[in-house]
Amino acid sequence: MHRKIRSVLFLIFVSIFIIGAPVIVLYTAGYRLNPTTWKVQHTGVIAISTLPRNATVSVNGALVSDRTPFVDQRLMPGEYDVLISKTGYQSWQQRVTVES
Repeated sequence: MHRKIRSVLFLIFVSIFIIGAPVIVLYTAGYRLNPTTWKVQHTGVIAISTLPRNATVSVNGALVSDRTPFVDQRLMPGEYDVLISKTGYQSWQQRVTVES
């Protein structure tokens, strides 16, 4: 390979590393881009444990787990409607606030 081509490829890979490494580190640390505000925010967690176990969990009307205990990590901060139900038991529904 010519020296000029190698230099260009080296600069491209260094640029990708300089941009990509911080993005990967922030992503694994729980930071996400909020699509409504276009800001990078730290995410939150919903942890649900029930007695008896194996209840179903719905968040904002969508089934997210068919059994408890359940942990939903990396949720954007905001309010969520949580419904927990199990056959033969009274359902529980509440609006919860997730903070970063």
